Amino acid sequence: MNLLVYLDDILIYSRDYDEHRTHLQLVFERIRLHHLQISPDKCIIASNFLDYLGHCIHDNTTQPQQKHLGSLQTFPTPKTKRQLQQFLGTLNWIREYVPRAAQLTKPFTHLLQKGEKFRWTVKCQEAFDNVKEAAAKPLVLHRPD
Repeated sequence: MNLLVYLDDILIYSRDYDEHRTHLQLVFERIRLHHLQISPDKCIIASNFLDYLGHCIHDNTTQPQQKHLGSLQTFPTPKTKRQLQQFLGTLNWIREYVPRAAQLTKPFTHLLQKGEKFRWTVKCQEAFDNVKEAAAKPLVLHRPD
């Protein structure tokens, strides 16, 4: 069965509608067997589009939700290690959609090392701007069947 569980979210995915009905029936039987409850208002059934854990899933593609892209675009130039950590944490959420993310961030990641003084250089700013530019045009990932 094609099933993902994250905390209290269950994502069931199938190749076609008939297979999906079978998968749903099996999951509902398990839920009933273990005396669990689901909220019908929170269920999305037989949809080929879903926002899930910060990702937009449509057919066999995924891309980041716009809200994550927006927070990167409006992120101010880091002035402290903590702010740089926050920026990189946000970037990590969509990293798989940003080509060469590790190479793009390399000019400033050394600033996070213990004992390293935080000195934001022109090279750091150029890299920061390049990361934001790349993140503004995220890849659409195609998943195998």
